[in-house]
Amino acid sequence: SSQQLSQVKHGLTFFAGVGFCNHCRRSSTSHRMPCLADPLCVPLWALLLVLAPACIQALRAPPPQAGASLLFDGVDDFVVVFPSFRLASNWTVEAWVEPRALLEGDPPQCLLHFSTYSAANLFSLAFDASTWIVRYGDFEFTAPRTAGTSSADGTAVIPLPCVPSPANASKCEAVSPWSFSAFLRPGLQHHVAVSHMIPAGSARAVLTLYIDGGAGGQATFAQPQTFDPALPFLVGACSGLARNGVARQSHFSGQVDEVRHWAALRTAAQIQAAMPYTGPTSSWPAAAGGGSDLEAQYDFDDLPKLEITDVSGNSNHGIRGGGGFPGELPAYQRSVFGQLRLGPRFSELLSEPVGGLVGGDCSSPSCLDLRGLLLSDLNGATYNAFFVKRLPAGPNLTLTRPGSSTPLTVGALVTDARIAVRSLAALDHDYFQLQLCTGNASATPTAARCTGMPVETFSFRVHGNAPPTAGEASSMRLYGDAVFLELSDHLSASGMVEFNVKLDHLTGRQTLLSVSRRDLGKSSWNLDIPVVSLSLLDGAASIAICTSPMAGGEEAFAKEIPELASMEPQHLAISWKYLRAARGRAVYEITVYRNCQRVAALTVEDACVNFGYQDTDLHFPTFGQQYSLGPQGLIAGSFANMHLADIRLWSSPRSASQLCGSLGVLLKGSEPGLQAQYPMGPDDMRRNDKTLANKVKPSAPAVLRCTSVRVMCPEPSQLRGFLLRPSVFALPSEPVLFITSAGDVSRDARTSPPPLEVAAPMFDRDNFEAYSDDMVDDTVSIKVRSLPSASCGTLYLNDVLTSVVVNQSVRASQLPFYFQPNASGVASQAKACATSVAYVAVDSRGVESPFEAEAKIYVKVPGPRVISFEAIEPGLSDAGADAGDIIAVTFDRPTTKRSEWKGLFEVVDGTLGRADLKATWNDNGTVLMLEIVGQVDEYLSMVTSGKCADHDLLPITDSLVCSAAAQRLNLSDTVVKAQTLPDSPEGCYYMDGRMLYLNDDPRSKGKGAETSTPGFPRLPVCRYPALGLYPGSTRLQFLANFSDPLQTAGVDSYPVADLSPPLNGSLMQRHCRNGTIFARGASTCEPCNTGHFMSADGLRCELCPPGTVAPNQEMLSCEACALGKYLPPDSVQRDYCCEAPAGQYVDTMGATSAFDCPVGAVAEAKGSAGCSRCPQGASCEILREPRARSFAVPQAKSFRTVEGKIVECALPQACLGWDMKAMDNACQEGMGGYLCQGCVQGWWRPIDRTSAICERCTSSGPGRFLGVVAGQSLIVWLVAVMSVDAACWGNMHAVFIRLALNYCSSVSMLSRIEKWELERALGPGADTNAVVSYISGMIEGLLRFDGGAAAHLMGLECWLGKDGQWQAMKMSVVMWAVMPVVWPLALVLCTLVMFEVYTWSRRFAWKMRNEPFKVETLKHASSVPEEAFVREPRLLGLIRTRAARCMLGDRWRMVAKDSLPLVVVSQFLLLPTVLRQLAVFVACDRLGGDAPRLFVAPDLHCWTGTHAAWAAAALSAVGVWGVLVPLGVMLYLWRRSALLFNDVKFRSIFGFITDGFEQNYAFWEVVVYGRKLLIISISAWPDLSRPAELALYQVVGVAAMLLHYAFKPFDNRSGELLDRVELYGLCSFLLLVTFMQVVLLANPSSEYDLLPVLMVCGILGMASVIMETHTSVLRFYMSLCLAGFFTILGVMYWVAGGIDNRQRTALMILGFALVLSACYIAWLCVRVIRGCGEAMAEGLTRLRLATDQKFLKAASTDAVQLALHARHMLSESVPYGSLFTKPAMPPKPSQALGAKLQRAVMEAHFETLGAKIWFDTKTRELVLGLHPDNFAGDARITNYMRRKLVASGPFLTDEERRFIAMGFRNALMHLIVDCDTNTVHCALLELLLRSTFVWQRRVEKKTSDQQEMAAESDSIEHFVDEMFDEATFETTMTAANFSEHLEKFTRMPKDKIAELSEAFLYAHGKHVYL
Repeated sequence: SSQQLSQVKHGLTFFAGVGFCNHCRRSSTSHRMPCLADPLCVPLWALLLVLAPACIQALRAPPPQAGASLLFDGVDDFVVVFPSFRLASNWTVEAWVEPRALLEGDPPQCLLHFSTYSAANLFSLAFDASTWIVRYGDFEFTAPRTAGTSSADGTAVIPLPCVPSPANASKCEAVSPWSFSAFLRPGLQHHVAVSHMIPAGSARAVLTLYIDGGAGGQATFAQPQTFDPALPFLVGACSGLARNGVARQSHFSGQVDEVRHWAALRTAAQIQAAMPYTGPTSSWPAAAGGGSDLEAQYDFDDLPKLEITDVSGNSNHGIRGGGGFPGELPAYQRSVFGQLRLGPRFSELLSEPVGGLVGGDCSSPSCLDLRGLLLSDLNGATYNAFFVKRLPAGPNLTLTRPGSSTPLTVGALVTDARIAVRSLAALDHDYFQLQLCTGNASATPTAARCTGMPVETFSFRVHGNAPPTAGEASSMRLYGDAVFLELSDHLSASGMVEFNVKLDHLTGRQTLLSVSRRDLGKSSWNLDIPVVSLSLLDGAASIAICTSPMAGGEEAFAKEIPELASMEPQHLAISWKYLRAARGRAVYEITVYRNCQRVAALTVEDACVNFGYQDTDLHFPTFGQQYSLGPQGLIAGSFANMHLADIRLWSSPRSASQLCGSLGVLLKGSEPGLQAQYPMGPDDMRRNDKTLANKVKPSAPAVLRCTSVRVMCPEPSQLRGFLLRPSVFALPSEPVLFITSAGDVSRDARTSPPPLEVAAPMFDRDNFEAYSDDMVDDTVSIKVRSLPSASCGTLYLNDVLTSVVVNQSVRASQLPFYFQPNASGVASQAKACATSVAYVAVDSRGVESPFEAEAKIYVKVPGPRVISFEAIEPGLSDAGADAGDIIAVTFDRPTTKRSEWKGLFEVVDGTLGRADLKATWNDNGTVLMLEIVGQVDEYLSMVTSGKCADHDLLPITDSLVCSAAAQRLNLSDTVVKAQTLPDSPEGCYYMDGRMLYLNDDPRSKGKGAETSTPGFPRLPVCRYPALGLYPGSTRLQFLANFSDPLQTAGVDSYPVADLSPPLNGSLMQRHCRNGTIFARGASTCEPCNTGHFMSADGLRCELCPPGTVAPNQEMLSCEACALGKYLPPDSVQRDYCCEAPAGQYVDTMGATSAFDCPVGAVAEAKGSAGCSRCPQGASCEILREPRARSFAVPQAKSFRTVEGKIVECALPQACLGWDMKAMDNACQEGMGGYLCQGCVQGWWRPIDRTSAICERCTSSGPGRFLGVVAGQSLIVWLVAVMSVDAACWGNMHAVFIRLALNYCSSVSMLSRIEKWELERALGPGADTNAVVSYISGMIEGLLRFDGGAAAHLMGLECWLGKDGQWQAMKMSVVMWAVMPVVWPLALVLCTLVMFEVYTWSRRFAWKMRNEPFKVETLKHASSVPEEAFVREPRLLGLIRTRAARCMLGDRWRMVAKDSLPLVVVSQFLLLPTVLRQLAVFVACDRLGGDAPRLFVAPDLHCWTGTHAAWAAAALSAVGVWGVLVPLGVMLYLWRRSALLFNDVKFRSIFGFITDGFEQNYAFWEVVVYGRKLLIISISAWPDLSRPAELALYQVVGVAAMLLHYAFKPFDNRSGELLDRVELYGLCSFLLLVTFMQVVLLANPSSEYDLLPVLMVCGILGMASVIMETHTSVLRFYMSLCLAGFFTILGVMYWVAGGIDNRQRTALMILGFALVLSACYIAWLCVRVIRGCGEAMAEGLTRLRLATDQKFLKAASTDAVQLALHARHMLSESVPYGSLFTKPAMPPKPSQALGAKLQRAVMEAHFETLGAKIWFDTKTRELVLGLHPDNFAGDARITNYMRRKLVASGPFLTDEERRFIAMGFRNALMHLIVDCDTNTVHCALLELLLRSTFVWQRRVEKKTSDQQEMAAESDSIEHFVDEMFDEATFETTMTAANFSEHLEKFTRMPKDKIAELSEAFLYAHGKHVYL
């Protein structure tokens, strides 16, 4: 085969070359004997002469006829063939295969496969290391791949078993084996065929396997059933199921040729006949059976195509598959199947240079020697010429004769059998055809002799013929399959990148260089556009730069560069220069160079990135790919199939001259501007680890990467994806370094270094192409350009005889060179010289390499020499070598002290055995000491073959040693049994794996393992040789180790290569005198120092044992340490004892060590004799430095004080444990100080919320404070206005406001319960955070307002606390102490200023209108009656405007008096807040310490220093504002209680705090204030837990309820409404406190601890339901709902259980209480809003009445008195003449916006009045409901009757009754006055009453006013009939509706009224009197 021919050729080269001579010479004893005269070489030369003719004839044979074949890599290669294959028919498939050798156990490889889309097998042919496997559906049968046993007739017997599927065993028919004549090819080449036959009418198929033409097996199977379509037929792989579908697997590794598919059953004879042939079937013999049955034939001779051509003519073409790129597909190569005939003859050729000629001897690789076809007997005929039938079609491709440049033409006759194929460039594939012409040597060739003769096809591939390379230059090959190179540096702001590249093809899309983005989050980036890319697309090269114009998104600015589209090696460089920034984007100047020539220059505007500034957004530059956006992110693509070399990255642009100047120049790596260089040197090839070294920054190599979506990643061991290879570029190589020495390197001057072997690597770039290893090599030689300096040495050829001269051509067989240093005149302590050899490589055509290679030679001075070799026993004398003994080697000079001694020397006349030696050096590096640290004799496991000596071991002859060896080897038997057998192993052996013997028979000496006896093997147990060092004879021969040399210190010398003197000393006699020891540092004997004593063995001066000391030198013993001290083993000083460190203790005298404190204990002080218990809340195991249990580290929720005490934090969430870095307590952010309870600067919390977590200060300062004060002042003003209004007109809205504020003040203390308290109470659970968040959110939202000044909104803590929290508190004391004085005064002053502005504006207006100005005095203004006082107009509802007419003094006094309600209200709001803020200053707690600390600022100790003074000030302010002022107010009101109810002026001042109370309890608000003071005091009480605090709140709440029940201080308006409101508030407060206490006192670890609470609540609810006698009362239904709620909640809690359900239940309990509280507050707010609405509506009504008053003529007529008198008109008739005189008509209502707004307010108010009015037709009475004054204050009405009356409501208020009276008055005024009525009938009032109900009925029926009095003839009669209709009076109406309908009479004309009156009187007499 071609492989064998190649091996023979290389063998001949070896035997014929000088290298063979060198081999012979080196085997000879003489260094000067000529090669041919060497007697050892004569037999080999004779063999050479015998083999040479045959080998030369073989080399002259014509190219093989097999053409090309396909090589499968066994990884991912496959071929799709047979598109017309049909399984259910007769068919035959066959192929030639050469599998690569398989080992036993390797998985099978698949050759042929046909399956369905679901990977269901239909047919497959596979093989493993020994078996062919044919699978058909679910069945299979096997056959051996090689011949079996031979039978008698010489045929090979191959068994034919049938292996069925286990599930279908009945369908498999076994076939009996038979014999056949084996036709086995040499090596692994086989012809394989499978035939398939379906007998007629059968459902089964017969499959036959043929191996090399003989039947290998046969079986009959049922035809497989198919349920889905079939996949294409595969060659080289099988289809199988994978995770993502069907995948190819079991890939074939090897070569395949001549694959055929026959649509018929082929016989064995036909298969055998057609086996040797390829090409068209028309040329085959008839026995081969060619014809129309051939469906497809693939000879793989059409090389360049991806598609595989079907040469049968049926166009059933196939296709190659694999990695997807040409380099990863099944590869075409010269076929190894040389037995195939009639195919093209394939050759690998080289291109010729321009003008080159082929020598006449056809020595060029481009010449074909066809002499094997001429003048030889082929096919029974001889041929003497060729007829040219076809010429190659490629460009620049010609055929010539050797030595001629004239091309051959079609039709030419060629008699010369040598034809040269001349091509100027590489070519993938081409062919020419020659027709043989018959004739002998004497016959004249003619064209006629060629007709009908065979036509030979010569196929060839032309490789490039490039100059050779000198040195070890290398490049990288990227195969374009998901592998690319990524640099480790980003591009600089301006710079250049240059590299050498050679493309393998120009098809598809390939990216040479690209820079892509990294960040996917920037939506403005178009990730499909790279930043920079240099790429090719179907042969068009271009450079693209990403731009982002202002007008739109990103786009690529591209420029085509056609010069780059070349497959030739080329040097490319791209430079970029930053010019400027335009419109915020960079402008670059881009220049592209090719081979130092500028090929493109462009200016890029609007670049999308700035290089050097946006590196984090960019990937590193990559070669061979380009990133793009895929479905799951960035993916690599556009892979390039190319060669790369010498990548350089510069930080600044370079000019063309600079570029050319550095081209082909070796860089040092330190050039200015060189950012990175990847030269791809030989070190990268040897390392081969997927990285390329960076010459500038070695720590940042380039990396070969693989895209994540591909599985074919770079793998150096399989050459997958990339290849580091000898360079394809003409580049210089790095110099090679060689080292030798001048002069003698041995101590006795007898050993000189051998001649230095100088390798001269070279490489022909034409000889390294994939799949062309057997191509004719181009011979390469070298030419020496320069020689080493003569003063340094001489260079010889490899015979070490012939010196080399300059320009000498040296063949490869004459290499390597040898360099002999010149030792004359060389100094011994300096570098002798450094020289070099330069050469070029020359190929067989004389082409030289463009660059020289250099071999640098360093001649170094001789290295250190050995002056002594000693054996030292540092201890006491003993009987032999043992641990501690030292072998010392002394050098004549300091050395580099190499730590690894192995490989430095060899032992001469002795052995080190297997002794465990440790190498140490003395201080100056002159003595190497090898100390024995282990046992001298070690044991080895049993030897299974041979004797002990065969393994460099010794037999064991001692029984004790034998037993010890068995124990060390863990043998089952360790008891030695004596044995005397001459045929057993010598000494100790182990038999049968279970018995240990010792054979002492002398006849067994030298005998080894015995395994011939079956079942009883005897295996010797051997030992290593003992340490054998013999004084006077043993020496050490040091080797010149260059990898890790031992040199002279400070001198670059030659490594040690000396032979030591003989061994001196002994390993048994003590080396040093008594009292001294051998010091290794100085390699001398030295005495022991203080603190040391000589060891008992005398080996060393040891430190005193732990617990002892030695104060003097040369002491033999040490003194014990005192109690509490110890001496640790690692202590250097032994003259004093150490104290026990923290965390340890010592409780004995002379302790050897300190003891660690046990777990749970701690010892923080040094010298402790014991440990204390670890404090609670701390961990003594966390801090390990200096040791565990030396420091109590507080855990979370604990704090470590300065004294080291562990204290539980009052705010558990604030303490985070211990900061291990700062070694201080770790507090929550914003918290600090003692117990982490204070706020750090910039953080705050309300001073009254001492348990709150600090928050960050956001906005604070005087602006915020003044804003809050201004808002509060506005609220105070509004409340004061309501208070005055209530005092004057009896409204209750101010009372409800006071009740709401008192309630908020009480429940706001619960807002101090923080979130962490709830978390601790609720315990762990899945919903703890959510539940606590809900509860704390509700508490914060509902209970935070304290019913006073909004101190938590003022930000005083941040504003005043800039200098610390204590500073803020001191300022707060001052501010809140004076706030009750300053704020009211400020309000009064503001009022004075405002009224002054009003006064002067009014006076200016009077003056402008010329109105008279009458000055009033304060006495006159104060003496107005109460009726006039309540009606006086007031500025903003508070200051009487008549004060504007007073003089300045009187005016200010009057304004100040009217402003007193502001003072009262502000004091009411301020005092609780002031007390709350000041109480914090005395809230002290011990907080885990002895002295009390201020809770809000725990760094401050209470009642000491500065705190004492400020606390006294705070207590004084509390005493004044919390006790004295309230008591004074109480006494004042108690004495003047009568004025509150009789004097409206006095009531308008103090009405806010007295309104709503009965006269005897006018002071009761002070009692309520006392309750608030008590609650505030409880909140500030020291050392009071939260549950205790809540319990005291309960006591206060119960006491308040008892007081309220006992006195009922509120008046009885609205049926004791105020008493009930106060009672509801107290109940809500008590309920909220109780439920909060229940939750906080509950057991977090219990699941059912809340169940009793729920059951008690349910029982109480049921009891209240049972006690309620009237089920129609609202309370009954409320009690029933509450009882049901708690009962259902308890049942659910009991059933569900669990901690999580407990937390939800707690949430519902607290939520229930909070919701009730919120409802209560909301109800009060509704009452306040309603009261405000009523007050506004009444005020507007009074304003309207006052306006109407001006138009009434009768001065005595008073609107209010008339309305009050109108009440009596229901029961009495108006006396004749008692009606009022006719007043003037009121003006038409105004349509202005203000008037509309007033009417809207009034209508909205009156429409909301819910009291109903109805008319009793039987008694003819208008029922106005009940008035509360009629029974609420009547002592004659019992409580029961009072409750019944309340239940029968609703009531009409005084205001509503006043409206009714006003309506009657207006209607009567219109009837009598306007209509001039002279006679008033007693039924007139009834007319008015009945008319209102008719109109109300019509309104309810949505009858408009226009329809009420329509002009129909019966409208009046119909209206009157409705008056007496009983259905009319079934409806009721409100007072507002009633007044509105009465107003309609005032708009009726006189005639209508007269007509209506007449009709009514008639009907009245008819219906009533009749």
